[in-house]
Amino acid sequence: MKSSTRRAALAAFLLAWAFCAPVHALECERIQAQGKGYSICRVDLRQDKLQLFLRDAAGEPFRNFDALALMLAGRGQQLPFAMNAGMYHPDMSPVGLFVADQVELAGLNTSTGKGNFFLKPNGVF
Repeated sequence: MKSSTRRAALAAFLLAWAFCAPVHALECERIQAQGKGYSICRVDLRQDKLQLFLRDAAGEPFRNFDALALMLAGRGQQLPFAMNAGMYHPDMSPVGLFVADQVELAGLNTSTGKGNFFLKPNGVF
């Protein structure tokens, strides 16, 4: 797999990247392609840790990055980079497989439907 494709596949599953210490390997740049603007961020996983976040300590979905950043700030951590990790049901539960800290919080979606999410195996790289 090409390096750029591998980075895109990895990025599709990431919700947030939080640190207790300064970021070592975050590189971000803005590019234009076919009249659209994109941000591309590269990380070195040998130096920094990526984390998935779904719910706060009370079990409520974060719903936005400001809520996540506020929670992390209370722990003395920073949120230098964050992105949406996928698709969600109206109750903000994940549509499809969600594994964080080696715990499966939502199972693999094998439903049939229309659109690119339903190309088997439904959004799993």
